[in-house]
Amino acid sequence: MGIKHIGKFVAYLILAVNIFFISLLLLTAYSPHIYPVSHPVESCFGLTFPIFLVINICFFIFWLIIQKYKFALFPLVALLLCYSQIRTYFPLNLHTSKLPENSFKVLSYNIMGFDGESHSELPEEQRSRYLMPARIPNDRISPVSQPERCGKGFKRLSLS
Repeated sequence: MGIKHIGKFVAYLILAVNIFFISLLLLTAYSPHIYPVSHPVESCFGLTFPIFLVINICFFIFWLIIQKYKFALFPLVALLLCYSQIRTYFPLNLHTSKLPENSFKVLSYNIMGFDGESHSELPEEQRSRYLMPARIPNDRISPVSQPERCGKGFKRLSLS
């Protein structure tokens, strides 16, 4: 048994491991379609999708580096089969130059307590400044008919 045969055996062994990870990638990619009432554990497999995606991308790069292009087709086909799930997990919308008319962006830094001060002792006017950004038009905000208190003394507001 020559060195060439050992190299082929190792390449096919790595290919078998690659096909195993491809099957796991496809299982995790399409796990949201599993009915969670009858299969509660299997329906949670999708949480590991990014891990198997990275593993299969590494296998694809590996096959390209060692110049086994026909083996690189296996992870490439798997990645193409999972394209819609990849777009769901990692939505990159680089092609949009004009935003739709009724769209809006939500951005929250959630850093209110990073300055080390307790904001619960502030007067209510200053506390509401932290809760409601100044960009919301005031004519769209109206207090609830019966002012209920929720949380640490903040008034509940409704958008009309």
